[in-house]
Amino acid sequence: MNRRESIIAVVALGAAAGPIASFAQQQGKVWRVGFLSLSSASESVQNTAAFLKALRELGYIEGKNLVVEWRFAEGSFERLTGQAADLVQLKVDVIVAVASAAIGAAQKATTTIPIVMATTSDPVGSGFVKSLARPGGNIAGLSNMGGDTGAKLLDLLLTAVPKVSRVGVLVTPTSTTYRAISESVQAGGLMSYGYKITENYLRAASYVDKILKGAKPGDLPVEQPTTLELVINLKTAKALGITIPQSLLLRADEVIQ
Repeated sequence: MNRRESIIAVVALGAAAGPIASFAQQQGKVWRVGFLSLSSASESVQNTAAFLKALRELGYIEGKNLVVEWRFAEGSFERLTGQAADLVQLKVDVIVAVASAAIGAAQKATTTIPIVMATTSDPVGSGFVKSLARPGGNIAGLSNMGGDTGAKLLDLLLTAVPKVSRVGVLVTPTSTTYRAISESVQAGGLMSYGYKITENYLRAASYVDKILKGAKPGDLPVEQPTTLELVINLKTAKALGITIPQSLLLRADEVIQ
């Protein structure tokens, strides 16, 4: 090998080693993720567990290569603002914000740290993103806008109770209230229908992963619900003297006996 060939070989090896060394450094990095929610920690247990499970499956493990800075405002909007500022001060790599109040607080606190929306009803109308397809800015994530679930629930109720003359239906796109509706069925309500909340947290983890690997939030399209669940309380139906059609029971994701 002559001198010119040797120089070319050294340059080539240096160019190849650069990305490898960079990748190795990234592999050894401990990522810091901020989690911001208006709710309490106890109310969020199921959802945070789903979030951590999804992160583990993607290779992020608390205490090893991941630190999660948990911030729960316990219903206090004022506290939420301070917690968002605290996460920015800690220089977290990404902030996962739950629902509009938390997303808004994070948005006011930073325009540079990536923000992942775990749940929100109208990200465009709220000014969080420019569009669902091309969010722009430092915010990406998931929206709860999954169509008219209220009309579908009414249709399901009429299938269960075809002779009913008056029906009261509580409809809202927010995750907190849907959780309350779902829990009300657990507590004795007849039926609930809406998106599966934990799916949002599983998907939020995938956004975190993409961003930590270099994706720009503004280039990641906002996802909408793809999984809806129907819960029926048979015990309540029996108490009301209602016979739920077998066809409807077969469609249910959960039947409470």
